[in-house]
Amino acid sequence: MSSQPSWHAVLLDLGGVVLDVHYERSLEALERLGFHDIRYWYSGYAQKGFFEDFEEGRLSPEDFLKELGKHCPEAAETQLIQAWNAMLGRVTPQRVKFLKRLAARWPLYLFSNTNALHQPFFERQFEEDHGFKINKLFKKIFYSHQVGLRKPRPEAFLKVAEEAGLTPSRTLFVDDNPENVAGAQTAGFIVRHLQYPRERLEDVFPYL
Repeated sequence: MSSQPSWHAVLLDLGGVVLDVHYERSLEALERLGFHDIRYWYSGYAQKGFFEDFEEGRLSPEDFLKELGKHCPEAAETQLIQAWNAMLGRVTPQRVKFLKRLAARWPLYLFSNTNALHQPFFERQFEEDHGFKINKLFKKIFYSHQVGLRKPRPEAFLKVAEEAGLTPSRTLFVDDNPENVAGAQTAGFIVRHLQYPRERLEDVFPYL
């Protein structure tokens, strides 16, 4: 990156960029509960069927759990929720300090492909760990299930830009998913592919 960046705002992904994410934990947990073809339906980079519907807000948590339960007929709802949330890691104190430095230099935004079960879980966990709400770190947070569109669709990025008042050509987008990076680039954003877990967010801004 140049020592004199051309962007005027920064838009970050959540999982793999702000917080650690461990997709394998959820996949293995759901397999143990009986969902033997879960890897066909879900991965860290692609979702199908009711998983995609849930992340775009077309499915309620109750209906999502009913669909999940069809594949895990012996599992209790609490087991399904625990398995589904198992992928979510934590935000370290060091990362919070870095995000504060980042937000002091540029307007900082977040855009995550997530859902109405993951959101309250990681928001509650963040507040328990750090004593304040995660939205205090960002000017605005966008979640796919509220936006109604998921990355990597270019129209999802354009909708976020419109609602946040961002100019794509003056906004840096950082994501660990190369397809999301390509979608943002198509929408006109300045992009950076963070190669998680080899790279961390701090590596994108070594001069801060």
